[in-house]
Amino acid sequence: MTGPASRQSQSAARPPARQGFTLPEVLMAIVVLVVGILVVAGMQSASLRASHQASEAQQATALVRSKIEGLRAQPATLSTRCVSGEVVGAFTLNCTPIPCTLNAAADLNCAVGLSTPVAYRIDLRIERTPDAREILSVVTVIAL
Repeated sequence: MTGPASRQSQSAARPPARQGFTLPEVLMAIVVLVVGILVVAGMQSASLRASHQASEAQQATALVRSKIEGLRAQPATLSTRCVSGEVVGAFTLNCTPIPCTLNAAADLNCAVGLSTPVAYRIDLRIERTPDAREILSVVTVIAL
């Protein structure tokens, strides 16, 4: 019986093909999606941290530039204006003046306690005020 009537009865006895996804496929897709979201969230967090650190470094650089320009504008009072512990906004500025003299070979010798300095070596350290984490450290020389 391979006629049209038997073909109809065979197809009627067969259940219709199901469409859609199986449970393991759905679970695997959810796992892949969650892992992707966690990776993106981690990258976003790292990006925000790096952006904040860059902003701090930019602010600290502007503060150091301003301080050095102020010291160079009035070098005669440099030793009294270069002090440690100056708080500016969220930063603490530590400024250490070290007197310098010239030796016979015209080399600059810098040491604490030298008399009649011709210049000062300035050590500037910028720290974030709440946790004293160093943001920037600069060394420069200012002639008198």
